[in-house]
Amino acid sequence: MSIPNLVESQLTNLHRTSERNQVFSKLLPISIGLLAVCIIPYLHIGLFGHLVWPVKPTVDRTSCNCGCFDTVFRGIYENPPSSYKHWYFNSTLNAYKMWCLMMVGVVVAYECSKYIIRCIIRKEVRWRMVLLFISTLFPHYYGWWNYLNYYNEQFYSQWYHQLYFTVSEIISSGFILQLISKRANVETYHILVILSLNLSHIIIGGLDQFIINLLYGQGNRSQVYRDLGLVGPDFLAVLFISWETQILITERKCSLKSLFYKEELLLSFFVTSAIVLVGKSL
Repeated sequence: MSIPNLVESQLTNLHRTSERNQVFSKLLPISIGLLAVCIIPYLHIGLFGHLVWPVKPTVDRTSCNCGCFDTVFRGIYENPPSSYKHWYFNSTLNAYKMWCLMMVGVVVAYECSKYIIRCIIRKEVRWRMVLLFISTLFPHYYGWWNYLNYYNEQFYSQWYHQLYFTVSEIISSGFILQLISKRANVETYHILVILSLNLSHIIIGGLDQFIINLLYGQGNRSQVYRDLGLVGPDFLAVLFISWETQILITERKCSLKSLFYKEELLLSFFVTSAIVLVGKSL
């Protein structure tokens, strides 16, 4: 084979390999993203629900009548009362809100999964931040599920209290997600925001139920699992961000005292105190 033909052959093979790698790098994040949004509900209801909750009576599908189902989405094919359905919804404003909330949750989970996988493929990932972000999945899913139930049951007494946790968890997880990529420099404001929010979660959660259910052992099995899933990520965040602080001190060759401005620490203290007072009062 002549040299020009050999060079052309090598370039062609290189181009094909590059195309295959590009397809793989695009398909893998999409696949992982889809897997994440599909497997979480199964773990929640299909696995965890059957293990933790009391045994439910078997539903008689042959004689079941869904009298509360308005059958609007079934069009001309059915009128209430309806026979057994695996899944049904009524044509109401709350049903529409629930649908929108479900779509937001699915899209956000999908996009976060894609982002993390892309960082891993590009080898620019902070694995400790990946582990920390994964630990926050249960609190986010718990809040999302609560809002679906609030709309479904028209139960709103805990709405604003849950809203505090949901908003603060989104802010904290947003910073954690940003720090997964090594392209993002760790700054002192990242550390203080994440610490402030998660410390406020620990304080408010402890006053709410964690101390009674976990330390005093007054919670039932499902409450203990729930509280561990909610408070665990907050303690992990404090631990991991403290670790990240030590890394930053080493990189900048400074002391803990000189790493932060005094004004930053004072602001963080007052913001944390204010968040605790507001969150507890809701």
